[in-house]
Amino acid sequence: MCLSLTATVFRPDCDCAMHFLVLLSLLAPLAVAQSNLSRTQLVRRILRDYNKKLRPVSEYGQTSIAVGVFVRRIQKINEKEQTMTINAIVSMTWRDPRLSWNQTTYNASSSITIQPFNIWQPDLTVFNAAKTDEAVLKYWRIPATVTRDGVVAVSQDFRFTVSCKFDFFHFPFDQQSCSAVLSAWMYDATEIDWNWMEDLTAKASSLQDDYRRRSNYGLASWQLVNTSYRRLYWSPSGYTESLHGLNQKDVWTAMVVDIVVKRKRPYFYVADAIPNFIFALLTLFAFWIEDSNVVLAMIMLSLLGQAAFSWGILKQLPPSSGKTPKIAAANGFNFAITGFALIAHILFPHLKAIRTENVVFVRLVEYANRWKIFRWKGINWRSEMAERLVDEESTSESDLRPSDIPRNPAFLARRALFMLVVAVEVLFIFAYLLA
Repeated sequence: MCLSLTATVFRPDCDCAMHFLVLLSLLAPLAVAQSNLSRTQLVRRILRDYNKKLRPVSEYGQTSIAVGVFVRRIQKINEKEQTMTINAIVSMTWRDPRLSWNQTTYNASSSITIQPFNIWQPDLTVFNAAKTDEAVLKYWRIPATVTRDGVVAVSQDFRFTVSCKFDFFHFPFDQQSCSAVLSAWMYDATEIDWNWMEDLTAKASSLQDDYRRRSNYGLASWQLVNTSYRRLYWSPSGYTESLHGLNQKDVWTAMVVDIVVKRKRPYFYVADAIPNFIFALLTLFAFWIEDSNVVLAMIMLSLLGQAAFSWGILKQLPPSSGKTPKIAAANGFNFAITGFALIAHILFPHLKAIRTENVVFVRLVEYANRWKIFRWKGINWRSEMAERLVDEESTSESDLRPSDIPRNPAFLARRALFMLVVAVEVLFIFAYLLA
């Protein structure tokens, strides 16, 4: 006996306290094991008769699912194939009544984690995926969180490539927009009601704005401008924003993520624009040179330089299925103007001198005298002896006053074409390039 009786008073035996402490030390691990076993039993009970092939049905017959997408990084933009590869965290939440339990029965557990492949999950699919192996977004790496009310929350990072339609008309200052269309492939609008997670969407937008201010947010040559979210409905007749007049059995809810990126070309003006501008000025400067040999050499140099730089720009241009990019049109226009100037300067020496008796030419000379640009002399690199011979020929054939322009059709045509080329280039810049 651990206790002995003396009169009417119980007295503890000397070894009784030691036995009691040993008993407590043996029961403590069993209590902890019982606590862990309760959570394990909860998962087993939930999944014992659970059929993950059946969609959880609410009192309205639909399964309401909220989805959120946080674009972490633009990994790649393939301009030739017109695709965009995106790294994003995709989160979903829905309610499955079959996964609920009584909190007081199982060790007061308010939430548990279950492997997503053991429960039902929507077959979230990227409808415009460019690669078939990235179309279906399967949750399997990170456990799903389930609350006692049966609310399931899953979140995982994915990488998927979507097809886009790029427009390179404003290259290299273009902005490109690409959309990722998410929905369930097997369930129409009568079975799943998709919505955006408003809190997660607002948080994702603020995080993207903050990250965009601190980094390039992906590729070095592209900058993420904006990410917006829409909910549309797709039917065989196309996308619409309303279900009015549509048979919901033939409609799928489409969750659309619109991504806008902007090209970054910090060295474009130094590497491409300024050289072509210099070559254009070289062509205009040729109209003010009197030596035909120097003029032809200068224009040929301008043509070769434009050809070299235009080839470099054309190699950077992606294939375009829409309008011709402005930069390609500008280089083509500049090349055409230079070619026209070359042909004109080849023909100038073959113009015959027109005598004073020609009434039309005399009137043109009188009208040109009103403009100072026709009185300015050009640059001449001829030798002193050649200039003296030219002066003797010009003074013997005409008696011009010092303020008159030379009565030479080549001189008059050169100045007139200079004004025409300048007017056309200015009109092209303001009407096309800056439009």
